Amino acid sequence: MPKRAYNTLRAEEVPIFLPCVDAEWRNFLAAALWTGLRKGALCGLLKTDVDLPNRILFVGRSYDSDTTKSGHADAIPIAEPLVPYLEDAIRCSPSAYVFPAPDGSMRSEDSTPQRVLRAALVRAGLVDGWEHVCRRCKANGAPRLERHADATLRRCDVCGMKLWPRAMPRKMRFHDLRHLVATLLLRAKVDAHRVQRILRHASINTTLGTYGHLDVEDLRDAINTLPAGPAVPDLAPHGAPVVRNFSPATTKAGSAEISSTDPAFLPHDPAGIRTRVCAVRGHRPNH
Repeated sequence: MPKRAYNTLRAEEVPIFLPCVDAEWRNFLAAALWTGLRKGALCGLLKTDVDLPNRILFVGRSYDSDTTKSGHADAIPIAEPLVPYLEDAIRCSPSAYVFPAPDGSMRSEDSTPQRVLRAALVRAGLVDGWEHVCRRCKANGAPRLERHADATLRRCDVCGMKLWPRAMPRKMRFHDLRHLVATLLLRAKVDAHRVQRILRHASINTTLGTYGHLDVEDLRDAINTLPAGPAVPDLAPHGAPVVRNFSPATTKAGSAEISSTDPAFLPHDPAGIRTRVCAVRGHRPNH
């Protein structure tokens, strides 16, 4: 079965997306964007796990469990852009949790940051396109729907009514933010071993094969580091390369002298080439 295609944000889209997140969830999603932590690790994160002066985050819990999904505790660095979001989260939290529910309790597995994520994508205009629906035709039992790249006002070509534009958000899950961290780090040319440590993967194959999603443009700089080749030779009318500056003017094949101007070696006579070469080498041509 083919692996699913993951939708991620580009680096320039992050500052567009984050201000569009609901205030209640903004610090939570910012932490996911700059740490790559799973939802359980973020929900169970305690204030005592955050060392802001040294910019270190201790990860050893998932929800109320005293171990993570990977079964080990780690210390990961805190990205500088994340610091103000963590400071705000700790200041506003009424409990021991960094990202608690409004009543101060730990957020449960039933919490839905994915819905918040997709709503923010729509507000930021980071969508896969727009569906334009004719409500009149739909009410009459003959729904009409058009898909376009923008929300420009359009009219139904059947009844003339204005079409209602409806955004098609990118199909991103909250867990895809973890894939996003790996992808952005690899795009920034961070070596794979450090990306593996940040995401706390046991194997680098998981980091590269499952979480890193580079597209064609990400690979362009890499492929262009290959060494340059020689200039493309001029082609004769029949498509064969033209041999120039043949030095010396003749070459030896066995005991015979072969001239580079011999008609048997001209590009338009491949059969002659075979006959002449075979004759020189003492072989019988195979036609």
